[in-house]
Amino acid sequence: MRLWFSPASEVPIYRQLATQVQLAILSGDLKPGERLPSTRELARRFSIHPNTVSAGYRQLVRDGWVWPSTGWLQRSHTNCPKPAATQAVAHALRKSPTGSPFW
Repeated sequence: MRLWFSPASEVPIYRQLATQVQLAILSGDLKPGERLPSTRELARRFSIHPNTVSAGYRQLVRDGWVWPSTGWLQRSHTNCPKPAATQAVAHALRKSPTGSPFW
């Protein structure tokens, strides 16, 4: 799973994280049962505050995209919600020449 963040964006970093994880799930880059990177690992890799990563992960849990596992581990959910907006994104990804949200 590839991630990138735009600090200059009007969208908060935690929302950027949540959206990118949702796209990775919808595109199949993040398989059911696959672990997400730890909060500390993401914070260190992207030089963002651990609380920001935690906020993004909490949003994903609240929305039903991932669930907490033992300790800090998160895993992608097998029955992800698919509201209308995410269905449109999933459809666009299926039509993407690369099959990736990064085209």
